[in-house]
Amino acid sequence: MNVGASPRWLARIWPEERWEQLTRRLLPAGYKVVLLGGPDEVALNTRLAEKTGALYCGIQPLETFYAMVARCRTVVTGVTIALHLAIGQKIAVVLLNSIFNPREFELYGRGVVVGPPTPCDCYYDQVCRTGRECIKEITVEAVEAAVIKLQETESNVSASIG
Repeated sequence: MNVGASPRWLARIWPEERWEQLTRRLLPAGYKVVLLGGPDEVALNTRLAEKTGALYCGIQPLETFYAMVARCRTVVTGVTIALHLAIGQKIAVVLLNSIFNPREFELYGRGVVVGPPTPCDCYYDQVCRTGRECIKEITVEAVEAAVIKLQETESNVSASIG
């Protein structure tokens, strides 16, 4: 799970409690959860690892980060470098999307775009100008269902989620 999206894009950052809830649902189901991110996500990933038992290896050089993404079966992320690395490596992706048009993404048949139930009205904004905060409308259940769907496609229930 790649939990960040840069402080520049607050409208794209899924809340910490949702990442925690998702992790707490996936771990008992047999998934191995690996927390990914850069310098902006250290504190969040450290807290999540301490609270849930998910694996967090700290900040890594780009080459190591690339290799870590390559070891994942599915990557849950927003629009981040992890998204692009996973697509390039043909890794399944659950893309959390709020402020971009979901038709802009090509996941090459190996991913699912999960967004709010109704389209976001603050496209391409750093912060939702309407105060709606569409990213918070994405449910843990919807993301979990997308992970399970992709894993069933891969026919491997005990997969690593990055």
